[in-house]
Amino acid sequence: MEEIIIRRAKNSDAEEWYRLALLVGDKAYAHIFPPTVSDEKTREADEKMINEKVARFKSRTLNKDGNISFVAVANKKMVALLDAFTLSGYDHYKELGYAELEGIYIHPDYQGRGLGAKLFNKTKKELVKLGCDKMMIGVLEQNTQARAVYEKWGGKLDTSYRESFIRSNREYFEVFYLYQLT
Repeated sequence: MEEIIIRRAKNSDAEEWYRLALLVGDKAYAHIFPPTVSDEKTREADEKMINEKVARFKSRTLNKDGNISFVAVANKKMVALLDAFTLSGYDHYKELGYAELEGIYIHPDYQGRGLGAKLFNKTKKELVKLGCDKMMIGVLEQNTQARAVYEKWGGKLDTSYRESFIRSNREYFEVFYLYQLT
């Protein structure tokens, strides 16, 4: 079995980070979001979006100021990533003092190997070191695969709160899982 190294993200990981996030997101949501027309304009828009995000990522302060960013690398290729913050970006949870696991993306070829759990547990330990005692994760309500994983990791569904957003003229809901860290 190949060696997988988990390390702190670096600003130079930016392009590979967003390409992996796009790949995993496309696969995870293919059965939920309506397909988009794959034409030259769409590809150009995707590339522009990636380039903009890469530029912002390269200027981010990683692994400082309440940010925890990890990547997992196998054969010099990024196969997983995780981004967390000591204070949630959602106003509702920020007011309640929750840390946030903002995103965890595992390449489809590496899912089901326990890599997500390793990243998750490493992040929980880091958040505790930074003084956090509770954490939340937001997930698309229809993403049953991720929801099952978050429940397996001990998350409790917050039945009192959810947020909606519009995509392709349709309303979707994000639900939240809560974790007690200490």
